[in-house]
Amino acid sequence: MEQRYSKQEKRFLIALFIAYTAAYISRTNLSPALDSIQSAFGLTAAQVGLLPTAFALPYAFGQIVTGFLVDQHRPQRFMLLGLLGSACMNIAFSRAPGFAWCLGIWLMNGVFQSMIWTPLVRIVQRYFRGEVRARALFHVSITLIVGYLCAWGLSGFITAAASWR
Repeated sequence: MEQRYSKQEKRFLIALFIAYTAAYISRTNLSPALDSIQSAFGLTAAQVGLLPTAFALPYAFGQIVTGFLVDQHRPQRFMLLGLLGSACMNIAFSRAPGFAWCLGIWLMNGVFQSMIWTPLVRIVQRYFRGEVRARALFHVSITLIVGYLCAWGLSGFITAAASWR
């Protein structure tokens, strides 16, 4: 018989789903706007390609560091810091005066984004019973699809209707 989520687990699942969808939106919203950013700053394809690289390096390294830290500290705090920091970096990116600023801001977005997934997994491990834990992670993994669709849809629409900024 399939185990059901408790009330507390349902609340956690909804919060984690919303949080990680927001994380995906603030991570993948750049891709649809890259052509506009390239044109706005007069960049080559190689130069604009530095943006995803500037994000990926601290993101990958930060995942490892965060993994160690969430074992000693409350994972909710890391998630909150990561989400708020990433939101601030997205706002700052839209107001960046030049490409060098964009690179630095997107690098910092990678740092903040690295503080989200590992704490999320730790929260699921800590607050979900063994019988429903794997299902909870599966349900949260759906945010990858939801977040991508939202990010590409919103970013593409906003870029076409107004500007990448």
